[in-house]
Amino acid sequence: MSLETTIASRLLSPNESLESYHQVSTLWAGYGHIYRLKISQEEDDGREGSSSVRPREKKRRYTKILKVISPPPGTDLGTFPQDEEDEGQRGLDEGHLRKMYSYRVESNFYKNFSKYLEKEQEGGHHVGSGGVHVPKLFSSLSQPRRLEDGSKRARKSKEPDSQWLLLEDLSVDYPEFGERRGTLGEGQVLAALDWLAKFHATFWRHESVFVGGTSGGGGRNDGDTCKTSLEHCPSPLLAFRQGWDGEGLWDQGGYSYLSTRMSELGSIDKGSKWGRLGLHADSDLPYAVDFLLNDSRVGMTLVHGDVKSANMAFSSEGGGHGDGGSVQMAMYDFQYVGKGLGVQDVVKFLNTSVPMRMLCGGEGGDGSWSRPSGSSTRCNEGCWDEAKLLQRYKTRLLAELEERIKVSDRVKAAELREEVEKYRGGDVFERQYELALVSWVRFLAGWGWWGNVDWIQGKVERLLSDEKWVGQVLAEWRRRGGRRES
Repeated sequence: MSLETTIASRLLSPNESLESYHQVSTLWAGYGHIYRLKISQEEDDGREGSSSVRPREKKRRYTKILKVISPPPGTDLGTFPQDEEDEGQRGLDEGHLRKMYSYRVESNFYKNFSKYLEKEQEGGHHVGSGGVHVPKLFSSLSQPRRLEDGSKRARKSKEPDSQWLLLEDLSVDYPEFGERRGTLGEGQVLAALDWLAKFHATFWRHESVFVGGTSGGGGRNDGDTCKTSLEHCPSPLLAFRQGWDGEGLWDQGGYSYLSTRMSELGSIDKGSKWGRLGLHADSDLPYAVDFLLNDSRVGMTLVHGDVKSANMAFSSEGGGHGDGGSVQMAMYDFQYVGKGLGVQDVVKFLNTSVPMRMLCGGEGGDGSWSRPSGSSTRCNEGCWDEAKLLQRYKTRLLAELEERIKVSDRVKAAELREEVEKYRGGDVFERQYELALVSWVRFLAGWGWWGNVDWIQGKVERLLSDEKWVGQVLAEWRRRGGRRES
């Protein structure tokens, strides 16, 4: 079936017609394409007429985006036989599985979870914060991937199906796309932080975060069977073993968590700078950091998982300065959305997309940092630095949570209030932020560096050189029953 026929017969509504389409971009690693469709729709002019006189019709024209996932030729699961069970699953291409499951997760988010961003109902009250813009999903389909000879892969192979997503064209209302690091203006950076605060507050302790999660504390899962259709997706290899076909999100949001990046950890030499600081496969520290992030007692929510300027679109005022109030932002590419802590999104955003002048008060990127509760002596009033950006996010997050408390039932309000107070005072927020920094650097040290490298390396090197800080992390991990993966 041709692309045009599939669009017309399976994705568009009956009164829509495809006029033309063109390719906009190619997905990461060649796993498919994105198209912009020009569509027309017949509309009745609303005039009354006799049965013998047809009302005049007019056409409304608009665009939609089609995302087609189709792995490149030659891409396969790997050398592992499909009709055998092997606990080690040696030979499977984890990267291929991660990509394929990620598109299923993205489809699930648009279908089952994005609705909560629109002033969602809870106990008869509106508790969604609104203003958290994501693409609307109009229709979708999934089908077994076709092999090079044109045949369909047998479903018993358990490989995730390919996805076709028909989405809203964000460029209509958000024409400015952040395509590379360093191009965001001040108003855009602040709008992005506000978006993250609202998104994280909406799903903070929300029931959708805990729908049939497949792992307990620390991200371990020893079961072989997914139990419900809303089951969140475990790590790619485990999802493959279970034959995961659920309607949930990632059980651990993002793509850099430890259990799915063991090969990258193993590539860090013990004698390298990061190896000497404890980020290597034979050290307890990477396991402790990952466990404490995933087993947090406060702040579990949904994270976007891939927050960077390339996944953001802004209203036309986006280059402006000020507090970001006039700038609107939409986020897309929800392939790695899942359970996590909001600071994990914030860390990646600061590292990949925020201009150094906004992280360091207009000065060099030496990685120095005063905590949000302190004052910066390196920045004139009105400038931004890391501490002020973190305070901006934290303040907006707490304000959104306060709004949820007002409209929640008594039990939920009490739970939220307890967590808000822990975040407002003490060092819970700062400690989670530091753990997220170390976790992200552990991934980069094994995968490859990008973004504001000097800034994040300087920060994490100081943390890992602090024996007291490292000792506290390891002690907390052991106190909670954490252990190395076997």
